[in-house]
Amino acid sequence: MPLLCATNFSPEAIAATTVAGELARQRGEDLWLVFVMPGETARAFGEDVFATADAALKGEASRLRKLGANVTPAVLIGKLHNELPRFAVENQVSLVIAGDSARDAGFLGTGVLGRLGQRLEVPLLAVRDPVGLIAWARGERPLKVMVGVDQTASTDVAVRWVEALGKFGKLEVVGAHVFFPAVEYHRLGLPLPQVWDEVAPELMGALYRELNAKLLGPIRFRPAIGRVSDHLNALAAEEKVDLLVLGTHHRRALGRLFSVSEQCLHSAPMSVVCVPASKLSAAHPPIGQVDRVLIATDFTPTGDRAVGWGVGIVAVGGTVDLVHVSASPLTVAEEKEITRQLLARIPASVAARGLTIRAHALVGSNAAQSILAAAERLTSSVICLGSRANAGIAKLVLGSTAQGVFEASKRPVLIVRPPEP
Repeated sequence: MPLLCATNFSPEAIAATTVAGELARQRGEDLWLVFVMPGETARAFGEDVFATADAALKGEASRLRKLGANVTPAVLIGKLHNELPRFAVENQVSLVIAGDSARDAGFLGTGVLGRLGQRLEVPLLAVRDPVGLIAWARGERPLKVMVGVDQTASTDVAVRWVEALGKFGKLEVVGAHVFFPAVEYHRLGLPLPQVWDEVAPELMGALYRELNAKLLGPIRFRPAIGRVSDHLNALAAEEKVDLLVLGTHHRRALGRLFSVSEQCLHSAPMSVVCVPASKLSAAHPPIGQVDRVLIATDFTPTGDRAVGWGVGIVAVGGTVDLVHVSASPLTVAEEKEITRQLLARIPASVAARGLTIRAHALVGSNAAQSILAAAERLTSSVICLGSRANAGIAKLVLGSTAQGVFEASKRPVLIVRPPEP
């Protein structure tokens, strides 16, 4: 699939076209070199300005051909953020490359590149420092890449894009995760520390397990307040990366005020790639694998029935976390007894499957919230629990633990019904 490079003949755009030419040569793919002329300019100056732009574009295309790229120039008329996305779709472009444009932030604080990124259905590479990208494309050194990672699907498409990029040359990849400690302590059901940015080992371990499942390799973590994009930019600068890669969702209106990818696209000091999640996630649906299951039981027959189902769906060599929630504080003896009862419900026959079995006595006034927080802490693939409600009244039992978990969980939930009488 061809690449597309947008140019306005500025020094920044010329640097971007050089990167585009080297990437096209490296990949063995065609390159569209496109100049978008504003409609009012075309109407005011007519054929003369069009001919001038066409001649300049052909001259730049000739320069890139000397680099070994197969280049086709094209002059479009209209608004950049309208014409480029349309042209990219019509010509099945795989990557759009642009130079660092004037940073006219406007009301939403994102500028020309941000508006373009919101319309494109393919990744956008904003070139700031071309040196590292050019050297990598020529095979002279590895490309150092930082991937912004979090718990959303946009991380998955960004990671897949980087994996595909690695087919064309050696990469050094590091992840970056910026988080708000108070939010994470609440999500994981952990007590708040005395200092806002204190990171407990249990919190750090849960975050690392979650994100290392998405990106293997080193990940930089930063507790923060303020804009996530500012901290990502700082982390990328500290690591001296050549390229910052972020997944993005297309947002509209005020939602764009909180778009981390758009803010980085506008303000990062290094080159940035924004990978849209919508199209790529639909084209590559994730394959589910249950390697960590959380099973909640209240020691009723239906709750215990969930133990068999939960153990049955976990992969060989996986982890089973058994939990029971008590409404009142437990003594040490009571906690040990609950742990013993949980482990006693595991069939002896599962020993041959190499499972790791762990038992947890939880305390909480809201059983559903306690189960959900435990699943977050333990990075469970699936939550499994029983429900005593039959299918006809399940939706009416909104206060039940199973219904509460089912409605609020971000993870898959397996609800085990009582057996037929």
